[in-house]
Amino acid sequence: MGSKSAELEHIEKGHDPHSNDHTSNPLNQQDRDANIGKEDWRATALAWLRMVQENVALLVGDADQNMNATWKSFLRPWLFYLFPIAEQLHPKRYSWGFLLADILAALSVTAMIIPQSLAYGSLAGVPPMQCFVSASFPLLVYAFLGSGRQLALGPEALTSVLVGVYASKEVASNGGTVGDIAGALAVMVAIGCFILAVLQAGFVDNILAGFLLTGFVCGIATLVMVEQLPGLLGIVIHHDPNASAAEFFWEVILNMGDTHLNTAMIALTNVTFLMVAKKLKKKYGPKLKTSPWGKYLLLIPELFILVVIMISIGFSRDLGGKGVKMLGEIKVQLQFKPIQLSSEVFMRLIQPAVIITVMAFVVSQVVNRTFGMENNYTVSKHRELVALGAANLVSAAAGGYVVCGSLPRSRILATAGGRSMLCNLLVGIFTLCGVMSLASTFAYLPKATLSAAVFVAAYGLIDWTEIGFLFRLRSYWEIAQFLVTYVITIGSSISYGVIFCLMLAALVIVRRTTRLEMGIMGRLTLYTISDKDRTEARDKQLLGKSPFGDEQATSSNIRESNSVSSSDTTRASLIPPGVQFRTSPILQCQPGAS
Repeated sequence: MGSKSAELEHIEKGHDPHSNDHTSNPLNQQDRDANIGKEDWRATALAWLRMVQENVALLVGDADQNMNATWKSFLRPWLFYLFPIAEQLHPKRYSWGFLLADILAALSVTAMIIPQSLAYGSLAGVPPMQCFVSASFPLLVYAFLGSGRQLALGPEALTSVLVGVYASKEVASNGGTVGDIAGALAVMVAIGCFILAVLQAGFVDNILAGFLLTGFVCGIATLVMVEQLPGLLGIVIHHDPNASAAEFFWEVILNMGDTHLNTAMIALTNVTFLMVAKKLKKKYGPKLKTSPWGKYLLLIPELFILVVIMISIGFSRDLGGKGVKMLGEIKVQLQFKPIQLSSEVFMRLIQPAVIITVMAFVVSQVVNRTFGMENNYTVSKHRELVALGAANLVSAAAGGYVVCGSLPRSRILATAGGRSMLCNLLVGIFTLCGVMSLASTFAYLPKATLSAAVFVAAYGLIDWTEIGFLFRLRSYWEIAQFLVTYVITIGSSISYGVIFCLMLAALVIVRRTTRLEMGIMGRLTLYTISDKDRTEARDKQLLGKSPFGDEQATSSNIRESNSVSSSDTTRASLIPPGVQFRTSPILQCQPGAS
């Protein structure tokens, strides 16, 4: 009985003797404490890990925001400034339709630049492969650095003439080859462009401007056309680099008896075809643009069609066997060699390099201004100097010669719908591929065709509309500038003509900037009134009398006549007697003026 009561009492206190409660065991208590410690450690580790993740996420988010801010405020503007093509090809500004237009424009320009570079190479006197190199590699560099969206870079008639003249003079005086001297001039032109860019001298394109530039370009065009006459007639004339266009033309007249009939007929046919095709495109171009296939027909250069026809005729009719001079085999070989430019050659070529640099930049800026105004964009002159210098440097390194913008090819590019610098990149690639694969076919091209292409291109440089406007304007000073520049360019050697034109342009700029243009709009006679007269006039007015008698005008009459305007009767009364004021219809004293 006693044991049961003790057991019940123990149960009432909350202890069950049959339960498995071993908490009172010290070993079980240690295991429990150990488990609790492990759980606390895991919870602490998870908390720390969660905190680290949150901090890393915050840091990464801040870094992304900072990077985006840095990209938008600093890196992206500099990227777009250094490489304008990146901004032009931005996905928000560029589309697949623009890409197709750029490809089509690049194909049109490629069809033009391959035969045209051959023709301009004959002006410079460089080998055909050097012309092709100048029409490909410089464009790859200019596509990334240039900002003229419709500017088609490559060999041009004006710079080719200057390179040919100065290179031939250097070879005649000191030996060497025309190709090497042309490459050296390209290096020096690049250096000149970089110097002008560093000096922020983009204003040099204003040196030759207006009708002075028109006269100079017309003179150069006349010189180029005269130099193509031997090739058009099939005669040989030993050309003196220092001879003027008039002297060379006289030599052509004296040797016209040696004209090769077949060559002359080919040249006449080619010149007629190019001019008629250009006139027909200009006349029926608006109608063809509305037809489905007509707009694509306008994109095919007439020179490309002529070259294809003449190569076919030359191959099938064996024109070379009939005495017609053919272009011959072209050695397709790329030569990346360093330009050997000694100090003596460098010093002798400084003057020609300066002239060619200025002319190349002026021609390029004319293209940029023309199409920039038409398409509503501006071109940085200093950026263009850097891009033009880099293009000429690469051209020299690859074995080419001086390059600049071409207005006829740029017009084709704009007409075809070119919208970005991607066109120049594609033209360079297409030209290089086309030359490598089709160079052998140019062996059957008559040289008279190249002379005809240069002759028509030079004729296109003469702006008859601008000349007609000049003479209708009857501005004798502008007419004198045009005529003097033109006569000196064709009447003397091209070296002296260029120097004189640049000097005359500098004098015109100095005259315009130093002479203050003023026009006399009216005359005013001033009088000094003594204190005594002023006192007497004031006294008379205070008495209610006219200070100048009954015959003189009162202050109210004076104000109404607008001779002197003032609401101050005292100031009006100080006009001395006998003074008459003359007013001008341009400059008058208005009421209320002091």
